Amino acid sequence: MAWYRTGTVTVTNNSNVVTGTGTAWVDAVSIGETFLGPDSQVYEITSIVSGTSLRVSPNYKGPTASNQSYAVMPTQSYIRDLAAQAAELVNSYATVRDTAGKGKFAAGTVAAPSLRATADEDTGVNLPGGNVLEFITGGAVRATLNSAGVMNFSVSPTAPTPAAGANNTAIQTTAGSLLQMKQYGLGQERFGDVASGYPKVLPGSIGNGSPTTFITAEAADSQASGNAPVSGEAFSGVSVSRGLRPVQLGVSGAGAGASAWYRGYTTAGPVLADWKRLADLNSPAFTGAPSAPNLRLTNSLSSNANTLDYYEEGTFTPTLVGVTAAGTNTYAINAGRYTRIGGVVFWTAVIELSSTSGMAGQLRMNGLPFSVANARVARGAVTIGYYSNLSDTAAYDFRAFHNVAAATVDFLKRAVGGTTSGAFPSSEVGNTSQIYLSGHYEV
Repeated sequence: MAWYRTGTVTVTNNSNVVTGTGTAWVDAVSIGETFLGPDSQVYEITSIVSGTSLRVSPNYKGPTASNQSYAVMPTQSYIRDLAAQAAELVNSYATVRDTAGKGKFAAGTVAAPSLRATADEDTGVNLPGGNVLEFITGGAVRATLNSAGVMNFSVSPTAPTPAAGANNTAIQTTAGSLLQMKQYGLGQERFGDVASGYPKVLPGSIGNGSPTTFITAEAADSQASGNAPVSGEAFSGVSVSRGLRPVQLGVSGAGAGASAWYRGYTTAGPVLADWKRLADLNSPAFTGAPSAPNLRLTNSLSSNANTLDYYEEGTFTPTLVGVTAAGTNTYAINAGRYTRIGGVVFWTAVIELSSTSGMAGQLRMNGLPFSVANARVARGAVTIGYYSNLSDTAAYDFRAFHNVAAATVDFLKRAVGGTTSGAFPSSEVGNTSQIYLSGHYEV
């Protein structure tokens, strides 16, 4: 072990204090080692005060001197070095113990992720904080996993490359070799023929085993008269055999111009009847709010007065007015509902006032959903189920009727026990009047 000679010393005769300049005695010297002074005498180091101050025994015997050379003979070097190395190991392990030793890893970077291999420093898993995991390859973030468990990719996935020569018409035809891909999905090709070169084949059959066939406008024109689709327009359909009487269903046009068609055999012979238009579609498919088809019966098809040809449900807003002066009313409730079946309307209404002003003349209700037909027999009937807070009704019956050719109801009163009715004055309606009524009429 080499002697320690770094720096210079200042010594004082008969003093045990040695002062150093440029020395590091705390790290390089140990108590009990030998100090060789400028007087060429040896002394025992008894205390190390600092890196530049120590004490010796016996007291320095030589003359007082400054900036002198000296030497320390390391008599305890191995033990001291071992202790220093052990202390360094303990200090360095404390960091491992408090981090990786507890399963904790510091936030890394894309160039040096938190978890990485020695041979691949820029690939691994990074822990940036914020409840996020980063998956890094080649020094770039490829994906992140957030606290909600959602994986976000930094690059778009690449579609698989088809084999050389593959295309959408390459079909394996060897029986049993693989499950085939057809125009409408996976499965086996079924029987069917294509008219006029139309390049589609429906999977399977319809009905009791007849082929499913697309038909064209040209083919339809050759066997139909004035009701056939226009030649050359987009037209497709199916033929369905039901025993000995096949039928054909078709659709011509597209969107708002699409129509549904039907035809069949009038006899067991080979001649088809004329096409019959079943319905026109009034709105394009899959756009906006579709409207109901306008069904219509044509040619030999017929109907009668007992066929249900109209049905509708809805709401309306009834209001009270004076015939002479409408006035101004506010309502707590004024609501009505109706159902129309064919040519008859059934309705109910609830009217509760919160204030009224300026009405004059006979009391009238406006707002029925449809006008009454212009015939007295169409008036139907009005029933008043409940009323309150109307003046002078104690001596009168409270009645109402539909007005023809209008969407209104007029109110009447008749003296109890009397035989004639008169107009019910709107002036007898108060701020809190209530009327619940219902009725039916023809349109």
